[in-house]
Amino acid sequence: MGWKTTTEMNEKIAFINELVTGEFSMTELCGKYGISRKTGYALRNRWQEDPVTFHLARSKRPHTSPGCTDEEVIARIRYWRQGGDSLQQKKWGARKIWAKLLGDFSASRVPCETTIHKILRRQGLIVPRKKRPRPLEPSRPRFETDHSNEIWSADYKGYRLLGNGRKCYPLTICDNYSRHIMKIAAAYRESQQDVITAFRALFREYGQPEHVLTDNGSVFSSAQSPCGYGRFSYFLIEHGIRHLLSDPGCPTQNGKHERMHRELERECFSPAAIDLRVQSQRFGQFRSDYNTVRPHEGLDLRTPSSVYERSGTVYEERVRPYDYPSEMKVRKVYATGCIRWGSYEWVTITRALAGRYIAHKTIGERCHEFYYREVCLGFFREGEEVIKENYYRLISSRDMPEKYRDWEARKRK
Repeated sequence: MGWKTTTEMNEKIAFINELVTGEFSMTELCGKYGISRKTGYALRNRWQEDPVTFHLARSKRPHTSPGCTDEEVIARIRYWRQGGDSLQQKKWGARKIWAKLLGDFSASRVPCETTIHKILRRQGLIVPRKKRPRPLEPSRPRFETDHSNEIWSADYKGYRLLGNGRKCYPLTICDNYSRHIMKIAAAYRESQQDVITAFRALFREYGQPEHVLTDNGSVFSSAQSPCGYGRFSYFLIEHGIRHLLSDPGCPTQNGKHERMHRELERECFSPAAIDLRVQSQRFGQFRSDYNTVRPHEGLDLRTPSSVYERSGTVYEERVRPYDYPSEMKVRKVYATGCIRWGSYEWVTITRALAGRYIAHKTIGERCHEFYYREVCLGFFREGEEVIKENYYRLISSRDMPEKYRDWEARKRK
């Protein structure tokens, strides 16, 4: 059985119960309960005034507060917040209300903006904004280009409901320099294989770009993989194309593509078509008008098709084998996405490279750097002691932040 616990209120009740018996003097009782005689007499007086609630805690708020905002000013704050003299004035904030109060009262009576905001919140006249995670500091403000096929951008526009109740996910691919829309494909779901198939067809038609820019969606990247690369990234790397990933929460880095999405939304989803076939026809008409008819202010009122030039890099269907430098050690990635390190430990790479060959070299004391073809995937530092079934994880400056990765999947060093 546990110890009995007492509270301040129970102590006050016990104090009065013993006091009314007359067996103890005030001095004895105060010494027993560890309080001063002044506190004891004050408690007795409160009991005599109100025997029911004498033991309850009372508010310590002062009876007068010279610095508080008077009721007349508070009423005026409510007046300006709720519209004032005109119905056109709605939802004024603290700064505008503060400026109006200076014309209604003397400066000494007008509270500061912070106090006005607190009054509005206390009166229930404003709803606090929902806190959003702070975006990461962008590593590059924007991706600028100088010629066609330097960067192609791709994205899945957010889904829209069709007339049949199903979702439509438009895959859009365009040239970042000329704004030429290469493809708009309508699908009922996002698919990594559909993205790769679409790019293969575009490579055959237009040639290869130097870079492909996407966001960090799951069809384009992998949060757990080195550098954020996924299956689509390694498809590009095998054909000599660099995959650029915008920073998380920074859609402005692909602002030209997002601007095109706004036109696509206005032209093709107001309202949406009945099914995917009709919606695809709308996309085709929009792409034709956007590329050949609509002049673009960013192109000096020229059309994207008049600016775009076909790439001189020919697409090769068959992936050429890659020869690593002789100073590197070549290893094959297991189906689990790992390679064996020594006799007891492992290095986690990614399942997207299962069955392919990577290479590594030593760059310092117990420090090893890994490559897939000419692309550096990252490095890891080997521990001083060998631990059975221990997994090392590659580290790279281009890794996704910790909050986007799953650290509980495996124990990593």
